[in-house]
Amino acid sequence: MALVLLLCAAAVMGLWIWRGRGEATSSWLAQRLPAGDGLTVGIDVEALRRGGILRAIDQTGIGGEPDYQDFVRETGFNYEQDLDYVLIRFAGDRNFFLLKGRFNWPQLRRYAEQQRGVCRNAVCEMEGSSPSRVISFLPLRANVMAMAVGPEPWLVWELAQSAKPLREEAPPAAAIWIRLRPSDLKEAKLPEALRQVLAAMGESTRLQFTLSAASDGFEALLEVVCRDAAEASLLADQLQSATMALSRMNSSRTSGDGQSLTDVLAGGTFRAENNRLLGRWPIERAFAEGILGVSR
Repeated sequence: MALVLLLCAAAVMGLWIWRGRGEATSSWLAQRLPAGDGLTVGIDVEALRRGGILRAIDQTGIGGEPDYQDFVRETGFNYEQDLDYVLIRFAGDRNFFLLKGRFNWPQLRRYAEQQRGVCRNAVCEMEGSSPSRVISFLPLRANVMAMAVGPEPWLVWELAQSAKPLREEAPPAAAIWIRLRPSDLKEAKLPEALRQVLAAMGESTRLQFTLSAASDGFEALLEVVCRDAAEASLLADQLQSATMALSRMNSSRTSGDGQSLTDVLAGGTFRAENNRLLGRWPIERAFAEGILGVSR
């Protein structure tokens, strides 16, 4: 019996070491996402931490929520220092998460069991905010957690499959990025202006938004993959005309309060490149921090 236990322990340790080899890049994470459409979000938490934005977000009081504090105390996990990258796929009532960071797996297991969950070897499952929301998670590597939330039990196994070839370009090198198709937002409650923009994009195959640091603040970038070059050119003209109209309306406003949302939108520029529409909005750092409720 002792020999059997020793062999089992050695096998588990070997699997753990194998999983920990290599770099868990954003592309490596993206290859684990399940097939199918859905809104995909990537957050480079480490980049936000280096830029001081994560600290700004924490000043909004998010980290002071009692449930969050309980989770930190019970699991030893704190996103401010332990999380480096997040990749999320929202696919209807099934949500998938890939988290890269530093995890105390024994504490996470105990936390799941304390929440009346069940753990089978390294895979844990527990009830979420309702019986139809089942949370399951497992370690893909020592520093990578796979987690899924949905109506089915053990949904996280869909993230544990072998790596698949990327169906589209690798994730961008941006602090925050979002990829979606207009159809992903059909049921979403959106401002009318945004609905009109999406309607103008017609059957565009994919939209990508990114937010990255710039020399004097940040810049938001839009990339739309259109059916052909003609559609991309037409869409660029439509969005540039709408932006110029907004800029003319905004020109009469005089304010010493710095950049406003209208200023941001009015500062957008658009151009077509083959079958792609490219857009850019410069964002002052003070404006971004103002949205977060941060005062210097």
